[in-house]
Amino acid sequence: MVFGLFKKGGGEEITRYADVVVISLQKTAYYADARDGLIKTVAAAIDESPTGKVVIEMSKVKQFTSGPLGALVVSARRASEKDGALVLAAAVSGFVGKVLSTATDNNASPSYATVRAALSALSTEAASEYDKQAG
Repeated sequence: MVFGLFKKGGGEEITRYADVVVISLQKTAYYADARDGLIKTVAAAIDESPTGKVVIEMSKVKQFTSGPLGALVVSARRASEKDGALVLAAAVSGFVGKVLSTATDNNASPSYATVRAALSALSTEAASEYDKQAG
């Protein structure tokens, strides 16, 4: 299945660029009650990505508690098991990226300033498709 741009019930927009899925978090705050939904959404994206590579775009997020953070850790491990990767883009705080890196023993930077930078680090094809769609 190829993702187009669409809304999910949990407040995320999901887009696929070549072999990488981008999940744009749309809420400003993610609390404990968002954990299970986030795990399901990211797991589906990992499964839909042919490479298991997923970018979580967080530019709108101002608060992110331990429950959703745990969801990202679980999801990063799942992506790693598929030989993929879960990275962050446009996170307001570097703290989430540091926790993700520490919890998953990932030496690579799990956080990028923009979606374009994250895509470029994960896949040249995905970055090229992003550029074409951006116009």
